[in-house]
Amino acid sequence: MIRFALIFAVLLPACQTSPKEGEDQSIQFEFNKNFSGNLPPSLWSPSRRRMNAHYYYIAGEYLYLENKMKEAEKLFSASYNLEPNPFVGRKMVGVMAINGEVSDALMNAKKLSLLYPKDANIRSLLGSLLLQRQDLDRAEKEFQKATQLASEEPHGYIGLIGVYRLRNEKAKALTIARQLVEKNPSLAEGWATLAKMHLVDRDRQKALETSKRAYELRSQDPEKILIYALALEINGQSQKAVGLYEQLFRLNPTSEELIQRMVGLYRQIGDLNDALSLLEDAEKKNPSDGVLLQKAFIYWELKKFHKSSQILDSLAKRHPGRDRFLYLAGLGRERIKDVKGALYYFLNIDEESSLFVHARFRAINLYRYDKNLDAAYGVVREVLDSEAPRRDEFYSIGGQILKEKNDIPKAISLLEEGVDQFPERLGILFLLGAYYEQNNQMDECVEVMKRVIEKDPKHHAALNFLGYLYVEMDENLDEAEEMIRQAIELKPGDGFYLDSLGWLYFRKGDLQKAEKWLLAAYQLVPDEGVVMEHLGDLYFELERPKDALEWYQKALKGRLEPRDKERIEEKIKERTFEES
Repeated sequence: MIRFALIFAVLLPACQTSPKEGEDQSIQFEFNKNFSGNLPPSLWSPSRRRMNAHYYYIAGEYLYLENKMKEAEKLFSASYNLEPNPFVGRKMVGVMAINGEVSDALMNAKKLSLLYPKDANIRSLLGSLLLQRQDLDRAEKEFQKATQLASEEPHGYIGLIGVYRLRNEKAKALTIARQLVEKNPSLAEGWATLAKMHLVDRDRQKALETSKRAYELRSQDPEKILIYALALEINGQSQKAVGLYEQLFRLNPTSEELIQRMVGLYRQIGDLNDALSLLEDAEKKNPSDGVLLQKAFIYWELKKFHKSSQILDSLAKRHPGRDRFLYLAGLGRERIKDVKGALYYFLNIDEESSLFVHARFRAINLYRYDKNLDAAYGVVREVLDSEAPRRDEFYSIGGQILKEKNDIPKAISLLEEGVDQFPERLGILFLLGAYYEQNNQMDECVEVMKRVIEKDPKHHAALNFLGYLYVEMDENLDEAEEMIRQAIELKPGDGFYLDSLGWLYFRKGDLQKAEKWLLAAYQLVPDEGVVMEHLGDLYFELERPKDALEWYQKALKGRLEPRDKERIEEKIKERTFEES
């Protein structure tokens, strides 16, 4: 069978403990062979060490931005070990904390504070970690040192505010917040922090003044937008707030991330129930759309989905032509598992709306959840026949739905249409090739996979697919090995690709290597039935029939296509599993 894939931050930057003997060298050497050649790191010249340290740091930053924190931690560690400095040290400790290694991060932050005692940011970093541990007295001392070392830097002040708020020392926290904006009048974060405190204290006018300053300094920051909008609401200026809510939607119009972001900001202001109370005060003055919408979001976060959905319904009825309210009402109905209600809202968003594609995608998923594949495919066809942007993505979705209906020929026809319409979209082309294989159109499958690789020589899925196909056909095995190994190099640790390599060695008769790679694959994808079938075939060939039978029986309990299950059952029926 062919298997494929269908398509604390500034205050916590880092260092790490000294690596185990030999560990730093192996990490560094493996990460950057092109820079190091065969020379061990201990013999590198100062310029080479700096160069490699810079390389690791930049690579770590890329991984950090991609949210690959474990890999980023290794690279920041390698950079710091080569050329220790407080900046990279802070970065490393920060990533350790993000990865949940709080004890190690705290220990290393203490070491950094001894190595760089006059670095204010390291003091703030240590204070933040102590604050996480609720060690308020020691955290307070570190934040105070930070403000003394660098009175213009905001992090120490923000940390002290956090300490005093946890102690419920509101007057002290307010004094520090005022000092922060006096020292940094251009710091939006300082004004926003002060605005939050005035909101909690119900000091409406001061909340409005400070939130406006924060917004004027950072008018594209969602937090600053929301705080200013809320301050306007509680001051009875709902009309001004409406434009800000629209701005928030434009920044993130469709995702539930918007709800999470707004609720997260309320958490910074105080308890969510306090936020509800604040909004109810505003609602008494004027039950504006903005206030109702924020109440819906908080009910959502509190998992009171029916209350949230009722509010979103009322907003949609109040504004029947507003696509955003229809979309949010659909999300509300979806969350309470009212499929019919959610579909009503999603399908009433017309093609001219920027939310059309998003709404239709959710409608398709609802129909699939409801086992109504014909209706799901009908929505796919509606999008494909429109002029909507991103409609090309619906060819792959439609193909998958038709496959669920066991109509592979129609899926192929749809994907062929998609390739004609969008020849540059390799995802459609790749899926077409996969379905050719499932329909036993091997020549067409081979040609399509070659086209994918020609257009993108690093398309690891196509490289593995074609390589595995050659193995199944027992031809071009050397070329197949080259392609599969290239796929593994491009995507290390993929269990399916390791299985392909193991199966290749089985075909070549190298059973020892086959066993090594197939067992490695099984460790990565332990539920994949075909991997277990391959192990059964291997042990049958090694004349270990009991082991073979055990793997076949495990395979039948794994993830399998119907045709693969039939094949394994036939092997069990036809073969003899008695020890000789």
